[in-house]
Amino acid sequence: MVSSFVYLLFALLAGIIFIIFLTARFRIHAFFTLLMACFLVGLLVKMPVTDILNNIREGFGNIMKSLGFIIVLGTTLGIILEHNGSISVLSDFIISKMGKKYIVLSMNIIGFLVGMPVFCDSGFIILSSLNKSISRHSGITPLITSVSLASGLLSVHCLIPPHPGASAAAALLEVDFGKLMITGIVVALPASLIGYLWSVYRGKNVKPGPSSENEEKKFSSALPTIFQSFYQ
Repeated sequence: MVSSFVYLLFALLAGIIFIIFLTARFRIHAFFTLLMACFLVGLLVKMPVTDILNNIREGFGNIMKSLGFIIVLGTTLGIILEHNGSISVLSDFIISKMGKKYIVLSMNIIGFLVGMPVFCDSGFIILSSLNKSISRHSGITPLITSVSLASGLLSVHCLIPPHPGASAAAALLEVDFGKLMITGIVVALPASLIGYLWSVYRGKNVKPGPSSENEEKKFSSALPTIFQSFYQ
């Protein structure tokens, strides 16, 4: 096995480029992309195939052992909030308080809050109908509100547990989860706001496309109150 630091760094960089290429160009699922990248890096450093398999198995097993419950419970909470309408109630509450003038900022805040218990891709899907309705009623192109919403969701997803990236890093480095959450929020807030500012700046000259008057926001007829939503 090669132990040169420069060569190891080259192998790691090759693995990262390989991951970006497969996910961006061929849209391969992240799990299989990471699996193939592990084999690529292992082969580049001349690690035996059996050792590569053992390292993948042990690494994945250790991560799931320490993070499995956190990921499952966080996902379950997101599903519950989606089905009982709490996310819609919370979103409408924030928008009503912010006012139409700050609709784009409202979507950023909603993304940040919803992104804490929900994975970013799930949160974006959950809020997509609300995002379209807000865009239609405010006259703002969905491109601006979508980028602002995604910025809030991704800033949380990348930096704050129980999301996989931050949680895996905390487990591997043996970092205190509570301190990481506080630090992650401090870093994620400005990152989220920068995404909001960028969406406004780049969307100044973008005109909203035609919308259908028959499209209406659809929510459950038995939504919880705002107090019930916050309590849940």
